[in-house]
Amino acid sequence: MLFRSIYWHFKSKDLLIAAVIERSFIRFREKLLPLPNPTGNALNDLQKAFHKITEAWSSDADFLRLGTMLVLDRREEELTARTGYVAIRKHAQEIFGQLWKSVMPSLSPTAVRKMATLTMATCDGLFVAQEVEGGDLAKLMDTALVGLVASAKALQAGKDLAPKKKK
Repeated sequence: MLFRSIYWHFKSKDLLIAAVIERSFIRFREKLLPLPNPTGNALNDLQKAFHKITEAWSSDADFLRLGTMLVLDRREEELTARTGYVAIRKHAQEIFGQLWKSVMPSLSPTAVRKMATLTMATCDGLFVAQEVEGGDLAKLMDTALVGLVASAKALQAGKDLAPKKKK
């Protein structure tokens, strides 16, 4: 009986999952934003922001769990829920870009995009590690941030982080 009443509001399981992802992300974003104001210490500023992210994850990560499964499921027909999650990821990546630009204003737009992508990939990996292994996500994030800041400083100094192609 419960399933019939749910389908009065949602025409399919796909649309139901899309709604769950969207609602979970909205709650996550409300806990996340606004991010702390930058103080000039990139590592400290990022730690504050990422501790806020991990707190929000601990209570509203359904969109990450469902979305991760959806993006890994390659189907010929694009699911509404998958499309919605990809849009949410794009929005999250923009937030990461704004964060990097605020803590390291001299980063070029290209470097900001690279750092947003690298940060997103790092968060994806840490989220999966947390789900599988448990542990202290905030401490893992602190460790990862040291490497992210070093990467950003290298980009800021104009160093290309891509491996050199052999001739």
